This record gives sequence, structure tokens and C-alpha cells, in this order.
Amino acid sequence: MGTALVYHEDMTTARLLWDDPECELECPERLTAILERLQQSGLQQRCQRLVAQEASEAALGLVHRILIVDWDIHHGQGIQYVFEDDPSILYFSWHRYEHAQFWPHLRDSDADVVGQGQGRGFTVNLPWNQVGMGNADYVAAFLHVLLPLAFEFDPELVLISAGFDSAIRDPEGQMQATPECFAHLTRLLQVLAGGRVCAVLEGGYHLESLSQSVCMMVQALLGDPTPPLSGPMVPCQSALESIQSVRAAQAPYWKSLQLQGATPRLSSGTHSLEGRPSTLLPAGLELKTAAAHAVSALSSLLDQLCLHPRSAVHTAAALTPLDAALVLPPDILHLEGSTQETQAWTRPHESLTQDQALTPLGQVLYLLDKILDGQVGSGIAATPAPTLNATLDVVIRRSLSHGTQRLFCVTMGQLDRPPDLANDGRSLWLHIGGKEATALSMFQVSMPLHGTTGGFLNCVLSLVLPLAYGYQPDLTLVVLGRTHGLQGPQPALLTALLQGPAGGRILVLVEEESTPKFAGVLAQVLHGEAPPSLGPFSVPFPEDMQALMYLRQQLEPQWKMLQVTAPS
Repeated sequence: MGTALVYHEDMTTARLLWDDPECELECPERLTAILERLQQSGLQQRCQRLVAQEASEAALGLVHRILIVDWDIHHGQGIQYVFEDDPSILYFSWHRYEHAQFWPHLRDSDADVVGQGQGRGFTVNLPWNQVGMGNADYVAAFLHVLLPLAFEFDPELVLISAGFDSAIRDPEGQMQATPECFAHLTRLLQVLAGGRVCAVLEGGYHLESLSQSVCMMVQALLGDPTPPLSGPMVPCQSALESIQSVRAAQAPYWKSLQLQGATPRLSSGTHSLEGRPSTLLPAGLELKTAAAHAVSALSSLLDQLCLHPRSAVHTAAALTPLDAALVLPPDILHLEGSTQETQAWTRPHESLTQDQALTPLGQVLYLLDKILDGQVGSGIAATPAPTLNATLDVVIRRSLSHGTQRLFCVTMGQLDRPPDLANDGRSLWLHIGGKEATALSMFQVSMPLHGTTGGFLNCVLSLVLPLAYGYQPDLTLVVLGRTHGLQGPQPALLTALLQGPAGGRILVLVEEESTPKFAGVLAQVLHGEAPPSLGPFSVPFPEDMQALMYLRQQLEPQWKMLQVTAPS
């Protein structure tokens, strides 16, 4: 499945024939700046060029459930009105609102406007009530509002109203989200609808910010690693107020929000007791600091496009023995080498000293070194079940000794936490499927899970991804142990979603007995393909929800991306 680019040259010549100061921002240079940047970065050459043509009735009838994600800074009231009573269209819009003080000044843009008739709950408005929203605010909105609803809706196509007036330095939006944020947002949407995502250019009036943001989005569509997000991943209070309001407004219509305990809250446009709106801007010093950081981030973005090239090998596999029936993408590299230092790393694990354990360990370390050196983007390796715990301990120690500063380790099944795992912040250990919910520290967490689709999704969206984006790892390990209890699509979805925070640097370890069932689909998502659908949404077990709520309460003071309500 490729990525196509559609445009018409006539769009680069159209100009307003009369003077109108309000419309001066709409100019053909917006498109030419994008096309020039796509050509300079080599992205246009990697896209298929499609000729624009009228859609046929047959083509329009191919899909029946469509998600529209409108990240333009202006509310898309026209789209809302067209589909407000249609349950086959889920329309999500975030927009600059400022308690109806910003255009189009409509009450219908507020969070408690949810659609009409059969379409109630299928219009989702997230109003931003102050300027200066940044990367953390945008990602939090996706994790805690859009994605829970999108997975429950299960679209067949995702359309992005891709307006980049919501990006840094745009005169209309006055927001602080840097261009790489849109790569992350795109990557989060690509796990839906079998990866069928269509982005249509809308606003964006700062030419440098616009062109770089589009490039970042196209890189994500092409499957390139996402650059790390700049700035602290801490949503601001105003953003949390908006997120809390929209979750409360939508909770009556969505099981995924009801189960998370979305509590009623006054509309985001409601005035305070004194009859005045809440403060629209952060403190002056905070805003100036954020603006200075954002300008610095934007000025370095062009360099980032070159500093984060694709690895020579996108994905590699170390699977021994390679199952004859295993279907892997044809350009995945099969590594057969071994690290010469393998013997030295086996201490103090007796189980690794046997000859039959040394070979797979050497292959795992060889693959790990290729990832750490940047020669390989991501990889998957098989390990004998009896030595998986010991192998994981060696992989963690070797990663940290080779300069990894933030290692995120997500384990599932019968796996023990390494006994000497340091609590110094260089590693974050999250075990899914433990006997009870525990947080020994902010860096060592265990979450029980009983395998329903709803429980798995809640765990991933409400715990795993907020921790990942808050931690911003250099490398992520995903480890499937025995009796992990996950269904086929679930590990693939988890792996696909974790590619964003780690910049694509993921090593997946699978115990050998599970290799025939999981290795193929895991390799495919590492290589950029969309994960299979989870199927119909199912309600989590109450004990799983209780465990999740307990862990969130324990961890929210340290990990701010877990928050879904504003501090009182």
C-alpha cells in the first residue's frame, strides 16, 4: 500500500482579483511553498502522483463509516451541519474558541453540542479556550478523547481536514504545536481503518511552519520514523478543562468513556461564579517562555528533516528457526549474525550458558546493536521461553550500557522484573497482565488485564501511551512471554502505537512458541503496515477498570499525560 499525492497546477496561479485585507492570507504561495519543501526533502518523489478526477458513485459507495478529524484551527461548522444527524460519520473538531470570542463565534462550536437525532454523539467538538496550546495538549486530546471514540466507532476511512493554522507561529491560530507533532497525530490515526487515511489541505498561513508541518505529515504517511516531540509533555490547565468538558458531554453516547468514569462538568463556555470567563491566557512569563521555545523548535525543524533520515534497513528479524509458513514483508532483513561478546553478557544467568541458549542470545544482541547504532530502525527476535527472562535482563543492561538514556520496557505474560533494575529514570518498566495493580515507583508499574477488547484499549490509551509520551523513550522493548492472554491483533496494535513515542526504535522479543502466531503480523506493523482491526468493542471486566483507575490515581502526580481532568 503506497502513499499518493494529488494536486492540480492551476491551484498555484489562482489569486484574489480584488483587495480584501481579511483574505490576503489566502494566496497560491501556500501551495508552492509546500510543493517546494516536499521536493527539497525528497518526499514528493517517493509519493505516487494521482491525477485529480471526479469521484464515481461506485467509489463513493465503497465505505460506510467515515471518521473526519478536523485539526484546522477554525471550527468546521459547515461539515458539522451537513452530518449532525448522520451516525455513519464521526466528526471530530478541535478549534480556537475562547468562549465564542473567536470566529465563527458560534454556540454550536462548544463541547456540549453533540449532534442531532440519530447522530447524537457523532459530533465531537473540542474547543480551545486560550491560545498557546502545544504538543502535549494536542496529543492528550487524541489519547483521551478522539482515539477512544474512534476505536469504538471502527471507521472504514479516515479523512483529515489538515489545516496547519493550528501549528506554531501561525497568525490565525497563535498556537505552539511544532510541526513534528503532526507526524505523531498522523501516526496515531494510521492504526485505524486499515491504514486508509486521506489528508486534505486546509488552513496554514505561516509558510515555513505550514510547509514543514505538511512534510512531517507526509513522512508519517510514508512510514518514516516520527521525530521526537519538543518541549515538556504536560498539558496545560485550560486544555484539561476542555478535554474534561468534551468527555463529559460525550459520555452518554460512548461506552469507552462511560467505563472511564467521565464525570459531568459545566460546558467549557460556562462563565465563572463572578460572571466572567476564565482567564484566556497563561501568565505572561509562561507564555513568553513557551513562545521562545516554540520559535527555537521551529527554526531547527528543517535540520530535523535531515537529522532523522530513514535507517538503511527499516526492519530486521532474528527468528530461529524461521517457520516455513511465516509470511514476512519481502524487504525485511533476516539477520543471522551474532555478537562476539555474547559469552560475557551471560553472567550471572546460568540458563544462558548452555550452547542452545547462546545462539539465540547472540542473534538478539546482534539485532539490538544494529538498532542502537542506527543501522536498523526496528526489529523482532525469537527467544526460547525458558531463557526469555534472562535474555530480557541482558538486553536491558546492554541497552543502558550502550548509551540509551530512556528505555521503555513493556512486558506481557509470565515475566519477572529484573531484580537489580535501577530506579534512576533511565528505564521505565510496565508489565501488563500481572496479578495485581502495583506502582512500586513511577518507573516500575504492573497492570492486570483479562483480555477483552475494551479492557485492552483502555489500558493502551489511558495508561501505556500516556506513559510513553510522557517518558519519550530513546528505545522501546515490547516483550511477549508465555500465557500473555492477548489476541492476535492486540500485540500488533500495541506495537504500532508505540512506534511514535520511540521514533520507530522498537525491539520486539517473542518467545519461540508464539512465533508462528505473532511474528508475521508484528513484523508487518514494524515495517509500516496497519495493524488488523480489533473487531467489535467489548466491555472491560470491572476489576480491570478498577485497577486502571487505581494506577492512574497513583501515577498522575508524576506523569501529567495521564490527566483527563483539570486540577481544582
